[in-house]
Amino acid sequence: QLDDLFGIERRSGFPAKLKTRLVKAGAKIADLPVDHQVKATRAEALADAEGAPAFLVRKLEKGRAILLNFCPLAYTALRTKGTEMPLREIVESLLADAGITPRVRLTAEDGKVPCTQVVRFTHGDVEYVGVLRDFRLRYDETVTIYDLRPRWTTIDLGRTGYVYDVRKGLYIDKTDKVQATVAPARALLYAILPYAVDRVDVSEQGSADPREKNFGIGVVPSEGSPGTHVLHVSLIDPSGRDRREYGRNVKAADGAASVRVRLALSDAPGFWKLK
Repeated sequence: QLDDLFGIERRSGFPAKLKTRLVKAGAKIADLPVDHQVKATRAEALADAEGAPAFLVRKLEKGRAILLNFCPLAYTALRTKGTEMPLREIVESLLADAGITPRVRLTAEDGKVPCTQVVRFTHGDVEYVGVLRDFRLRYDETVTIYDLRPRWTTIDLGRTGYVYDVRKGLYIDKTDKVQATVAPARALLYAILPYAVDRVDVSEQGSADPREKNFGIGVVPSEGSPGTHVLHVSLIDPSGRDRREYGRNVKAADGAASVRVRLALSDAPGFWKLK
C-alpha cells in the first residue's frame, strides 16, 4: 500500500474531507487544506499543520518517498497573491536534497523573481535560454498576479559562452551571467554559443533567369566550426523600403544556407539590397 511506502497511517483507515490549517516549518508557510487524519509512522515530518504532519519524508534503500499531505491546488491562490515563496522554498529544498537544482537562476535586488518561467533548448553546442514572467494566473482569465513590478535581475546562465540577446540582435559578452529587467509579459531570449560570430558572408550565385537571384550565406565563427543558425533575410527595394513580403527566416545547417529571390514583374527596376 502507498501508506506503507510513505511511512504513514490514517486514524480512521480511510480518507476524510481536507481541513484548512496553518502549516509551519519554524516560520509560517501558508494556510493549506491538509489531511488531518495522517499520522507519521516511519516518515519524518518537516512541517506541522496544527497537529497534522506535512512534508513527510521517508528514506528508502535507493531513494526517498515524499508526501506533501496538502492539496497543491492552493498554490495557485498563493501565487496570485504573491505569498507563494515560503512554500516554493521548502519544495525547492526537497528537490535539492534529491539532486535536482535549476541550471539557470534568476536573482533580483530584493530576492527571487516571482511567477517567472525559464525554458532551455539545446541544439548541438548552442543553447537558448528563454525567460517569461507571467502577469495572469491563467491566460484565459482576467485575474492578474499581485506583484507586477519590473525587476532588475541577474540571470545566471549556468555556463560560460558567447552570449547574444536574440530579440535585440545584440552581442553581450563572453560570460555566464547577464542582467536585464524582467517585466510581466515581456519575453527575453538569449543564445549561448561556443564561439563568437565574426561575420556573415553573402555571395551571389548564378541564375539563368534575370528576375531571379541566388545567394549563398555563410556564418564565419571566431574559432572552430559553426553550428546550426537561423538567419533572417530582408530585401530592400531601390527606394530603400524593406519589402517584408520577401523577408524570411532560413536555417543555416553548419552555418551555411542558400536563398533564392524571385522578383515580380511589377517590381521596380534598379538596385536591390539583400540584408
